[in-house]
Amino acid sequence: MAIGVHFVRLGLFTVDINGARIDKSGSGASINTMKSTSMEFLVIPDASVPNSSGYPTMKNYILMEANNNFVVSHIDQSIIITYNQTQINSA
Repeated sequence: MAIGVHFVRLGLFTVDINGARIDKSGSGASINTMKSTSMEFLVIPDASVPNSSGYPTMKNYILMEANNNFVVSHIDQSIIITYNQTQINSA
């Protein structure tokens, strides 16, 4: 029996002081906004993984996955792999 696995990629993005992703070439990227930005790894949205929508931080993504019974199997600077722990012994 198969278990649910989520595989998401991470990217390094410019974020504002509130942690929201900024498109540096977009109209909302004023000089004042860009003065107080930082770089952060965010989860790249994947249509097959609902918790990845909206470029969540790694921490928020893992918390949302945990709320859906998914635990981290692997994490590094480019990917996060989670699996559904409730399906492990259901065979």
